[in-house]
Amino acid sequence: MKLIRRLIFCTLVVEAVLGLPDPAEAGLIGMSTQTDSLYSIDPSSGATTFLVKTAGDFAGIGLTYLNGSLYASDLLRYENGNFPVTGFQVARVDMANGSVTAFTLQAGSINWHGLASDQSTGNMYAIDMDQQNMLMKIDLTGNVRSIGPTGGPDGRGLVFDPKHRVLYATSNTNDSLYKIDVNTGASSLIGPLGLDAVFLDLALDYISGTLYANMITSNGGEGVLYKVNVLTGATTFVGMNNAPFIDGMAWIPDFYVFAPISEPRSYAILLAGLGLLGLISWRSKQRLDSRLS
Repeated sequence: MKLIRRLIFCTLVVEAVLGLPDPAEAGLIGMSTQTDSLYSIDPSSGATTFLVKTAGDFAGIGLTYLNGSLYASDLLRYENGNFPVTGFQVARVDMANGSVTAFTLQAGSINWHGLASDQSTGNMYAIDMDQQNMLMKIDLTGNVRSIGPTGGPDGRGLVFDPKHRVLYATSNTNDSLYKIDVNTGASSLIGPLGLDAVFLDLALDYISGTLYANMITSNGGEGVLYKVNVLTGATTFVGMNNAPFIDGMAWIPDFYVFAPISEPRSYAILLAGLGLLGLISWRSKQRLDSRLS
C-alpha cells in the first residue's frame, strides 16, 4: 500500500512538472437541450460554467461518461435536410471542441431521455419510453438489445451504481426514485423525490456515493441542482444553475480512477512516475549504504 501511494504521488509530481492537463477532471458536467452546449456544474453550489457549444442537435438528452468519452442520447438525424420521425442516435461528444460523432441508432426510438454506463463492463443502459419503458443495453460496438420492461420508471433520470450494481431511475408518472435490476429490468420503488421529474437527469459521484439530480424549473428556464438520498429518494436543494435547460448530466470521474491505461499519455506519465520512484528508492539506498559504511 505504501508503494502504491508513493507511485501515485510520483505520477502526480510528474504531471504537475510537465504541465499535462487531465483529459477529464472529476466533477459534474451538464448539457442543455436548449443551447446544445456543455457546462461544468459546481457540486457544492449548482452554479454552472460554460464549456463548449456542441455541433449536434439534441432532444431530451441523456448523458454519461464511459472509457474516456462522453455519450449523449437523442441526437436528431437529418436526411437531405429533412428531420426523420424515427431513428434518433446516441453520439460521442468531444468535451474539448464540441464535435459530435454518431455512435449507434436507438432501435427506432426517439425517447431515450436517460443514459447510464457501467465502467467495469463497458455497457451503457437506457430506458426506451417508446417501447413501454423497456430497459435497453448498449455495448461498445453499438449493439443494442432489450433486457426487460421496468414496470414503471421511464428513466428520464438514469445512472448506474457500481457499488451495488443497480440502476437508479426516475419516473415522471409519480416523481419518484427507483432501483432497477440490470439483468431483468425489474424495478423497485425507493421513494418520492419531492420535485417534478419531467426534465431532469441523475449523476453519481462514484467515490463518495453522492447522488445528484438536476431539474428544470416549471417555466422551462434555469435548472436546479439537488442531492438525492439513495435510501429514501428525498432531495436536498443545492443551488441554481444560472444556465438554461440543463436536462442531461454526468459525473466525470477522476483520471486515475477510470481513464483507460491504453492512452499514450497514461503510459508516459506512468513510466515517468516509475522512473521517479526508482530514483527516489536508489537515492534512499545510497544514503543507507553511506551510513552503514
